[in-house]
Amino acid sequence: MPFMDDFSAEERRFLLQIGDTGMVTFNPLEDELIKFLIESGLVTAERVDDETAVLRLTVEGHTLVTRLRENMG
Repeated sequence: MPFMDDFSAEERRFLLQIGDTGMVTFNPLEDELIKFLIESGLVTAERVDDETAVLRLTVEGHTLVTRLRENMG
């Protein structure tokens, strides 16, 4: 699993958003950040249609979000 310091502020905010809402919809063809997070094993994507998928945190993603929250507090 990548270290927290390996992520940009935008990537950290996005992971926290998924952690807060439980899932996020996105267009996987238009977002390099999403592609990176999927390839890192931090999120999974379930395709809804040609333009939309639903993201959920993996166990590793939940661990990272927990650590991000602890460092923010």
